[in-house]
Amino acid sequence: MFRFTLFMLTLCFTATPAHGGKCTDIPLRFALHQTATLMNLDGTLMTDISGNPVQTASAIVGDGNDVYTNGTGVSAEIKSCGGTYDAVLNLSVSKRKISAILPAAIAGSGATFQTPPPRTYTVSGFLNVRNIICQGCLPGQAGQPFVTRAGSQWSSMYNGNTYNLRFLPAANISSLPFAPDLHSDPSDVSAANIQNATSLVIVLPQPYNCAQGVYPSWVVRGTLLNQTTQPSYLQVGTLLNGGKNGSGSTAVGQFSMPFEYQIQALTCFNPY
Repeated sequence: MFRFTLFMLTLCFTATPAHGGKCTDIPLRFALHQTATLMNLDGTLMTDISGNPVQTASAIVGDGNDVYTNGTGVSAEIKSCGGTYDAVLNLSVSKRKISAILPAAIAGSGATFQTPPPRTYTVSGFLNVRNIICQGCLPGQAGQPFVTRAGSQWSSMYNGNTYNLRFLPAANISSLPFAPDLHSDPSDVSAANIQNATSLVIVLPQPYNCAQGVYPSWVVRGTLLNQTTQPSYLQVGTLLNGGKNGSGSTAVGQFSMPFEYQIQALTCFNPY
């Protein structure tokens, strides 16, 4: 049986992001963790009866080196200029890859002959965490834990096709603020939740002090249940077959795919 412990965060100061002159996106470093810590929908840390955090193996990891730094062929940025404030790791023009440790699809979730079989796929692709600075959240929520949507893509994952894994829940079932989603894709959200609701992603802003060289960073945990009633599953994402060019959107099942990222800005700015 589990008991729950509040995950406390102390922040140095709050402010809103400001950019002067020519707009440039904010460079990042992504670290993909091999294990992920389970969280509750109220933002508390899940612990066992001894008070230890409960962890599970991550299903989204690296290519043997789990750290990806913007530059040298790797694009890792907060898309501030585009106005979405998404944290995006894009390896489409890089020699680096990311890995999906794909389990069997959740029973009854729409698997087809196009569904990749369970195994590890290490290919090019990208990761996305939407609105990682919670732009548009209320002032009193700045710098506090919140939930958002996320996704990933793997090129030539199976039979030469590109696949997208989407964590796009239609509703906020948590007691945390939901980062305003600055995308206009209601049809994608609807398609991702046909069989089972998909899971939110929790973002934990970390303390920072630019004067001491400690830049803004966030722990992102995809370790939430997809709904409050049974049956519920850990970190449900919907997998879509994008075809050879990645433009398709045929749902091919849902999967329990927990993960944890550490995302750090490489320049100073005031995210909260």
